[in-house]
Amino acid sequence: MGSYGAFVDEARRLADILFNDPVSWRQYLQKPIKGEVMFKHDLGATVKEVISGFEGIVTGRVQYLTGCYQYLVTSRKPDTKPIWYDEDRLVSKKVKLFSLSKRNDGPDMQAPTK
Repeated sequence: MGSYGAFVDEARRLADILFNDPVSWRQYLQKPIKGEVMFKHDLGATVKEVISGFEGIVTGRVQYLTGCYQYLVTSRKPDTKPIWYDEDRLVSKKVKLFSLSKRNDGPDMQAPTK
């Protein structure tokens, strides 16, 4: 089985934590995997995709159990749909248009208005 068996065992262990102890699961997700930096790009950072040249603002990001990091990049053009990109395909433009508060209100907070 090799590494696949270890991956399945780890997935089962994590699923057990998720369903039996949600607080531990949240703490687990906040830790980097094997000493890696959690996310390369901050929310609100301006990035450029190296293949297509698509530029926009990081409005979302996700980490998968496999160690893959992806970012939702939203263009400043109103009629362009946001696109998910792998972390390695993005370069930072070193321009941050806004920063997020450190509040921890969760998903039930009201959406921002203009």
